Amino acid sequence: MLNSGDPTMVACSLALSGGALQINSEEAHAGGEDMMQDFVRLHMMSILQPFAERVQELQDHMDGMAEELGAVQGACEEHVSRLDQQQLRLSDLDTGAVQARENLDRVQADFQQLRREKARLDGNHEMTKASVTKTRENLDQLAASLEALQQVVQANGTRVGALEAAVPEL
Repeated sequence: MLNSGDPTMVACSLALSGGALQINSEEAHAGGEDMMQDFVRLHMMSILQPFAERVQELQDHMDGMAEELGAVQGACEEHVSRLDQQQLRLSDLDTGAVQARENLDRVQADFQQLRREKARLDGNHEMTKASVTKTRENLDQLAASLEALQQVVQANGTRVGALEAAVPEL
């Protein structure tokens, strides 16, 4: 009887001997079937071995990629968090820019109003200067008239004094 521990040896022995084994019919039938199953199994394993190795390589590669994917996902989550923070900051800056623009518009409106007020005051100032000049001229004329009047009053006072002295007392 053959050693059935190594199915490859059994299959090779069977092939070399031309299939002539010295086994009784029941054992031959059971042993032949076992040997055939072993031969098919070995043959299939030898066919599938390169595929199994390649599948193992692919599995190892996939495991490495899964680890890398985990690292990439962590980095992406960190970037998303940073983007959210940047978005909030940008929104705050936009709000600040809108407020600054509104303040600038108010300041410009106030500035235009102040310019109009200054122009009005400058016009009033010029009118006041003209009025002061005219009043000064009037005062100068009044002073001259007053001086002339005082001279006339003095002259009249002197004449009145002379007339009183010339008129006897009645």
